[in-house]
Amino acid sequence: MMVRPMVEYIIDKIKHMGFEGEVFASEGYRTSVDMRQKNVEKAQKVSSKGYGIRLYKDRKMGFAYSNDWSKDGIDKALQMAKGTWELSDEMPEIKFPGGYHVREDEREEEESDIKDILLKLEDKLYTDSRVFTDNSSVVQSCSRFVVMNTAGGLVDWWESMSYLMAWVLLRGKKGMNGSFAFTFGKKASELDIDSVVSRAIARAESSLDGERLSVSDVPVVFDTYEFAMIFLSAIGQFDGEAVGRGKSYLAGKKDQRIADYGFYLIDGPEHPDLPFKIPFDHEGMPVQKKELLSSGVVRSFMYDLKSAAEFGAVSTGNGFRHSWASLPSVSPAITYIEIKGKKPLSDLDKYFLVTSVKGVHSGFSPISGTMSVGVDGVFIDGDKRIPVQGVTVSGNFWEMLGRIAAADSDVEFLTMGSGVFGAPKVAFEGLKITG
Repeated sequence: MMVRPMVEYIIDKIKHMGFEGEVFASEGYRTSVDMRQKNVEKAQKVSSKGYGIRLYKDRKMGFAYSNDWSKDGIDKALQMAKGTWELSDEMPEIKFPGGYHVREDEREEEESDIKDILLKLEDKLYTDSRVFTDNSSVVQSCSRFVVMNTAGGLVDWWESMSYLMAWVLLRGKKGMNGSFAFTFGKKASELDIDSVVSRAIARAESSLDGERLSVSDVPVVFDTYEFAMIFLSAIGQFDGEAVGRGKSYLAGKKDQRIADYGFYLIDGPEHPDLPFKIPFDHEGMPVQKKELLSSGVVRSFMYDLKSAAEFGAVSTGNGFRHSWASLPSVSPAITYIEIKGKKPLSDLDKYFLVTSVKGVHSGFSPISGTMSVGVDGVFIDGDKRIPVQGVTVSGNFWEMLGRIAAADSDVEFLTMGSGVFGAPKVAFEGLKITG
């Protein structure tokens, strides 16, 4: 059964019903292996193929989904979508996009044994005698989505992506400490094992055998992953719908400066350090490269078709779905932070490097900016490196964005739902460290 001819069949049925509409179909697989001390903890290969239907007429939307590709199954899904349309509330007028983009012939599956990748990784990890245990994962996915609408729009896109994550627990003289690292590849065979090993161990040893320490008047540097995790909790503030409804810190702040002159927050289809792209969203819109923050000024927000129609904007290509069984919602694509015009961290005499953050969800309010999180890390004073554990960093997130002391340029990425988020190491002044 070919996916695209069936999608075309459903579109024809929608037109004959007298509706505008859209079909989103996806197929693919995700293979993952979790390993601990060279023992496979979990291995699975999940395949999925299904479709979601949106019907639109008279400013009302109906939705249904199914993995039954038979003609009877499609008819049932269409009738269910019509039923939800009849019960739906009126909404702003939306326009489905035209445009024709196909890359169906570039399927890049790889039938490698990904367990071998983890075995090689663990061989390298355990050359360090301090390694007590690990929990490592490799994921390989190949997925296709087809989105077609009654306005003539079509996107047919294959994409392959793999990532490797290692979490390692080191044994010290007084206790133990763990940390993690990521790497991405187009194919699993391209994953950089050495970088993950060295990065995970370096981050774990940074606060190993650390003690509580109270220092004042020193910059706090968030390591790349920790800064990304904190900012991820705030990225929803750039959702155009939340802004339009006044439920975001950024409501009413368009074209206002909220961060340092050197602060840039960018969302778009690609980044030079990543081996894959996200050129289209799940509504068939091109993902626009946009500076959400430019020189610290709020310049853009993220919209899907529905939120753009409601608030008089244009979709930015940020309408993504968790699967074919869900409606699109506003989500980032490839999002990353750039800091320009600042001295490097090596120019700082003293700073506290945070390499582990705890309690972000409970200790950080993105709307008010209030932040009080538990952290581990290392206090750097010239040539001295003092491991630190069990301290608290507190302050206001939005205020700290305006107090950048230094920053490095290298960006590291984390996965995040539909996309990925990347950040450099950044030093902030004015945060409080308490033991």
